[in-house]
Order: sequence, then structure tokens, then C-alpha cells
Amino acid sequence: MMIKAVKFRHARRAELPAVGLALMIVVVVGILVLGSGVMFRGDNQRALRIDAPSLTFTSPDDVRLRVHNEGGQLRWTVTNHAGTVVDSGTDDEVPSTDIVPRIVDTGYYAFEINNGHDKVSAHFLVSGRAPGTPSPFFAVATHWGKQTYVESTWPLTPTIPLVTALGINEIRDETTWTSVERVAGEYSVPDFAENLSDAAQANDLHMMFVASYGNPRAYGGDMSGPMSPPTTAEGKDAFVKYINTVLDANPTVDKVEVWNEFNRPRRNTSGCQSGACYADLVKAVWQGVKPEHPSVKIVAGTPQVSR
Repeated sequence: MMIKAVKFRHARRAELPAVGLALMIVVVVGILVLGSGVMFRGDNQRALRIDAPSLTFTSPDDVRLRVHNEGGQLRWTVTNHAGTVVDSGTDDEVPSTDIVPRIVDTGYYAFEINNGHDKVSAHFLVSGRAPGTPSPFFAVATHWGKQTYVESTWPLTPTIPLVTALGINEIRDETTWTSVERVAGEYSVPDFAENLSDAAQANDLHMMFVASYGNPRAYGGDMSGPMSPPTTAEGKDAFVKYINTVLDANPTVDKVEVWNEFNRPRRNTSGCQSGACYADLVKAVWQGVKPEHPSVKIVAGTPQVSR
């Protein structure tokens, strides 16, 4: 899963929380996955794995890494973000043992284990205490609005506390057009999107809603595939109604992002990929959403960045 750090305004260095929220955001998706109990395995799945239920810690003294090892003496190493070894050792206990490395500072660390037959690595975060006031400068991109992720990858209940514990109170998420308008002209928010809205309200989270993607099921004459944006007046009008339906159902949304990476062929498979095409879509959203939801901000210009 790709993570995006969304910066809402420029911040002076002195205004950023001491816990290093920017660093946390870069790794939070990995933390979310780990928080749901995902095990990191090597090539031989029964020989060596990391069984830690979570790899995010608020204090260096809390770092404890549960390892399952069936393959002999274990060698382990912890390095910091600069690649410097901060601790290492060996362990002969089988089949399970707790590795307690000597960690002094908060930060982002790599943990590697090797039993001579298999090698496994993962990362963990020592965040420090979350600030008393959530940071207004950063949000975290999640995918709770996708039914497949909610049901199998990072369920809401165990993972939302990991986000709020980092002092984050804004998320970037989606509810797809095809899940809201399955038949042309009929709009309803699916249950998993309602669950996201309820969970966000219960945890005081605000949401930037990514309005995406195409809806060829309902408007096949306009959109050739699920990654094709609407180009006709009918399609754009339906796109606006889909957005307003989500906003009506989810009061935590305070921003709407119009499409995602419009200039990326993988995210826009239509023949309309120019800035002018995107501007037309943004204009339609602005004119159709603002009268219904005047306090909601319309976010535009979220392209793929070449590297």
C-alpha cells in the first residue's frame, strides 16, 4: 500500500511537534498492518518469523520483539534510519523468544534476524509520547473506505487507535463512485463507508475524501473503464451527485480531493489527461458541491510526481 503525507500548509520548524510526526506518517501504513497482527516471514514459513502484534512503541524502554525460530541459533541486528547498528546479539531459545534491544532514542529502526537458514527483516517505530494537541500540519492516507481493506487487511477497530495515538486527527480516504451509484441515478452509501464515518466521528477524526474513480457500470457511454473520468455533462453531473451523497452521509469530511493522480496513465486511462480536462472536472465539482456544502474545501492538483 502506498502512503501519502498530506501537507495542508507550510510550517516553520519550531512549530512541528517534537515527536517527529513527519517521520511517523512515512511509516504509519506499515504500523497499521503490523497492528492487525500480520506476521513477517522468511522463505521457510515455519522456520523463522516475527510475531510481534505491533511494531510501534511510545518509549525506548517498551521495545520488545517477539520472534518465532525453529532453525537454530538466532542472530539479530537493529539499525537506525541512517543504517548505523545500535544493538545486536544472539539467542539460543526456541521456538519463541523476546528480543529486547537497547534503544536510547525515539526514531525509525530496522530489525533483522538470521538463523543460518532463513533471514527476516521488519521496521519498528519508537514515537515518543503523542502531543497533547493533534498536529494541524499533517494527515495520513488510509484505505479504510475500500471494502477489501476493511475486511481483511487493516480492520477499523484495531487500527484507528494506532493513528490517533500518534497525534493525528485527519485522514485521507475514499468511497468509490461505483460503490455509491451502482445503477445510474440511484445513490446510496455502502455499509462499510457508513462504518468508517461512525468510527471517524467516535475518534474525533476529520477526513479528506478522495472522489474517485470512474463509473462505466452506470455510464458506459462516457467512461470506457473504472479509471476513466467523466467528460460529458451527464457524467460530470452524476459525479457531483455521488460526492454530495457521500458528504451528506459523512459529516467528518471537511475536504474533497478531485480525483487522484489525474496525469498518471494508470489512474486515468481516458484520452483526456490534460490540465484543461482536469480543470473542467474541478470546475464542475466546485459549482455542484459548494452550494450544498459551503464549508467543505475543494482540493485540486494532486498529480503523480516524476522521480
